[in-house]
Amino acid sequence: MQLNWYLHRLRKMAPRELLKRLIEVIEIQKDAILFRQPSNWSYQRFAKNYILTYHFLPEGSCTRNTAFLYYGKTIDLNSEIDWHESESANRWPNCHYSKISYRPGNPHGDIRSNWELNRLQFLPVLALYNEQLALTIISQWLNKNPYQQGPAYISSMEVALRWISIYRALNLAKEKPGKTLEKELIGLAVCSGRFISKRLSTFSSAGNHLVIEAVGLFWIGKALDTAHIGQKWISLAREILHRETLRQINPDGSNKEQTFWYLGFVVDALFHYLLLEEKKIPQVLSDRIISALDFINRLITEKGNFPDYGDRDDGFVFRPFLDYREPYFQGLLNLGAKWFQKPEWEKGAGATDIRSTFFLIKGRRQSEDRTAHGLHRQTESKPKAIVSTYPNGGVTCIQNGAGCLVFRHAPLGLAPTYGHGHADALSILLFGTVSRYSRTLAAASTMGLRAFETTFARPSLTTPLKLAA
Repeated sequence: MQLNWYLHRLRKMAPRELLKRLIEVIEIQKDAILFRQPSNWSYQRFAKNYILTYHFLPEGSCTRNTAFLYYGKTIDLNSEIDWHESESANRWPNCHYSKISYRPGNPHGDIRSNWELNRLQFLPVLALYNEQLALTIISQWLNKNPYQQGPAYISSMEVALRWISIYRALNLAKEKPGKTLEKELIGLAVCSGRFISKRLSTFSSAGNHLVIEAVGLFWIGKALDTAHIGQKWISLAREILHRETLRQINPDGSNKEQTFWYLGFVVDALFHYLLLEEKKIPQVLSDRIISALDFINRLITEKGNFPDYGDRDDGFVFRPFLDYREPYFQGLLNLGAKWFQKPEWEKGAGATDIRSTFFLIKGRRQSEDRTAHGLHRQTESKPKAIVSTYPNGGVTCIQNGAGCLVFRHAPLGLAPTYGHGHADALSILLFGTVSRYSRTLAAASTMGLRAFETTFARPSLTTPLKLAA
């Protein structure tokens, strides 16, 4: 990146952050020297006398498949996987991650494609019907990706997401790994926890990455909860999650990062925290998650269309499918409906309900009359335009059946760098199938927006439309 970008970034940092980042750079350079011979640092070396704890996780429903689809690529899980594949002929190098050039303009391509593969998010589903293949793939990954070597270790968030996938698969498998593999997995948990805890995205980088990192650290702590280090990571992760949930999610349910997709990403992560949390969470934290789900429910259409504003990389914390077919926000809402007993969020059965089958609803019972008071009643009621304003997030939504009109009049994002804010002074989005556009416009006219009528007067709009004011 250009020098002026770095100088501007440094000006946004407080002295404590500058010190933290300086220490981090020194630690990374020390690690590059320490781990320069990967053969001397097998994962078993980190295991010591730690014990891996298993937790009961519910077995979800899934479709049998041995092909993993992502970013237009298909991976045959029965074949040996190239964990260093790239978008070009130049594979990602197998060296210490600090020496890998991954910024735009590198000779390998978009790093996110490789990260998506190395998140191993196909493992939990695979473990349900072919656990031996799932364990084999885990073993192969460990052999091909020594600690801190290769692109899989560039980001702390990737380390966190990968452990969530592996640990969920281990708990779903009926046969536990052999002693050798289990010791390697214990070592992976230990070194992953140390890696994440030393490289948390704090201070001016504290956004959705920090939430994901904290959930990953929490899951690592739960896997090592008989040891002091495991309890230490649980406490640290819990502290971060309680603080960041209230900081990043506004009281009205919108998120300060000003990106709809990352709000779902954070909610997805928080459900993983709730899944393994044994302590009672503060009511204010529960209320904030409920507000976020209610915000999502208000802004998506009947068919699952959503306002695609802000940054988006199609990231999931957990994929119930082996491709991108999952209706993400509907799946989160169905899970929330069961977890928090909110039948009005129900979005029907089938693919939208698969996600909730993988989550244990501790001490919660589904409302017996949710069909009568949830989706069934909503779909039979006469549709009408609903105007909702979310002052904290700067969002006004005019929804009418399958169509939705969103006005964004938001602050810039998370201080001090205002990441993901995108500086929208006024952004207008019309999405969904807007066959009842006249009613939507009638509602809009009450807000003094009839001037847009000729622009929106289309009998059917099935692709997102974004207009500049």
